[in-house]
Amino acid sequence: MGALESAEQTPSRGRVLVFHTVAPPPFIGGAERSVLADIDKLVAAGFDVRLAGLVPKDSQEETFAPSYRFEIARRHIPNIYWPWAEKRPRDFLRRALWQLLDLWNPRAQLLVNRLVREFQPDIVLTQNLRGWSFAPWMAKRGSARLVHFVRDYGLSCVKSTEFRDGQLCGRLCGSCHLRSAVAKTVPQPDAVGGVSRAVLNAQRERGLLRSQPRFVSHPVASLVSPDPQRERDVELGFLGRVGVEKGVDLLIRAAGQTRLKVSIAGPVTSEEKGELAALDTEVNFLGVVDASNFLRRTQVLVVPSLWREPFGRVVLEAAQSGAKVLIADHPGLVEAAKVSGGLWASFRAGDEADLAARLRDIESGLLSWKRSAAPAANSSMVDALIRSRRSE
Repeated sequence: MGALESAEQTPSRGRVLVFHTVAPPPFIGGAERSVLADIDKLVAAGFDVRLAGLVPKDSQEETFAPSYRFEIARRHIPNIYWPWAEKRPRDFLRRALWQLLDLWNPRAQLLVNRLVREFQPDIVLTQNLRGWSFAPWMAKRGSARLVHFVRDYGLSCVKSTEFRDGQLCGRLCGSCHLRSAVAKTVPQPDAVGGVSRAVLNAQRERGLLRSQPRFVSHPVASLVSPDPQRERDVELGFLGRVGVEKGVDLLIRAAGQTRLKVSIAGPVTSEEKGELAALDTEVNFLGVVDASNFLRRTQVLVVPSLWREPFGRVVLEAAQSGAKVLIADHPGLVEAAKVSGGLWASFRAGDEADLAARLRDIESGLLSWKRSAAPAANSSMVDALIRSRRSE
């Protein structure tokens, strides 16, 4: 039975207005897939949902009901430029102004207030806030409850990663310290959830979101069932965007100390490809491919991230496909592996020698794999919003 059919048979539990940074389509990454999956669960539970997301100023503004079974409100970004373009402004003053406006933006506040007034929600559910500023937390929302769901480090970091110049951030820089201070002083959510315990704990260690009731809602990966008829011809696979924080160069250098071949599936610029190819290790650049097919072909998926991944949706997807997973030992990735239902192992994050040692063990068949529990049904977000309504 689909979510729409379930919603039709269930009395409405209330109206939920979701704020997320970007509006699908066409902007669909891992976070957006998880947001859509969570909203689908809310619809199935009987909530009426509208998702408000941002688009570039040269895109069309519209409110429509796609096949996702809920409404999407696409609105122009109220800041001075679209920060996810391939060619972003390098002018320091423009970037500084963008970051200041992303703390509190009068245009964003007018836009948010209008969206709240139009939809009349019972619950305002905020996700990634970048581009909206903290306007959704400061909205005139009447009796509506405010629930925030943490998917990254956006409350404490202007880049949402706490990763800079190839290194994890220990102390916050000036811009991030200001953002964190504002996040502590604006009106606070009534309840807080997170994609993992790891990311919630990391934000709490920054002094954020300490007093609210908390819940954890792990993403549920789209089922990628194994294909026993297909040969797993990819020895070591990497799936996703190539970037410094993803640790792909670390993987390639470590694999160069073995006879294992690395295949990279994901968008790669010519500059990135040249830099990685120069590491003198045999690498197969596949470009953007069907993720399900790639995972079914992969023997071992490696997630060598240098930044502290809040969670690892790809870990769940790989495990469901039957691939083994080797991860950097960041808390969020370990948490994902433990609920993936698959075979996994880890290495010390950022440690090339330790990763190379694990790869040699894979090559010789000596690596000891851990078996995680089967993934359980997860209704934490639905339950939390139902509790939020009852506490009104």
